[in-house]
Amino acid sequence: ITSMSEKYKKEISVIDYGIGNISNVLAGINYCGGKGRVITTYKDIESSDYIILPGVGAFKYAMEQLKNKNMIDAIKNHIVKNKHFLGICLGMQLMLEKSYEFGEIDGLDIIKGEVISIKSQQPNSSTFKIPHIGWNKLIENKNIQNIYSKSFDNKYMYFVHSYFAKCKNN
Repeated sequence: ITSMSEKYKKEISVIDYGIGNISNVLAGINYCGGKGRVITTYKDIESSDYIILPGVGAFKYAMEQLKNKNMIDAIKNHIVKNKHFLGICLGMQLMLEKSYEFGEIDGLDIIKGEVISIKSQQPNSSTFKIPHIGWNKLIENKNIQNIYSKSFDNKYMYFVHSYFAKCKNN
């Protein structure tokens, strides 16, 4: 029997396209009081109100997976309809126009900008170890509105990446 509180939890769909740590995302949704649901088809995307696109790995392979599963148009339509959408890690990078990881690859073109190598911004520097792996403090950009209820300035986060999202509009 489902309790009343369980009945009214928001159902948040997590796209499983073969790339990403689905179980951690579902655990996070549960922890925050939501109800996670794994979706695997474009029809599932069309019927969802809240979607998370996770991702771990290479941009090119991720876009190939989304294309092979006919999910690209469904994701774009979801966003055009102003439905809730969150890209996490590689899932966020896929929202940009393109990436230069393993060649020039088109992205979902939802956010204007490109995914470029960290090294391309510091070509002669030995200051930064690439890939960037480890715990580092975040530095909050005070010029950008924080969409979260609390600040993450000076909080430690774990990073594993060699590329970053360079958006045209901060």
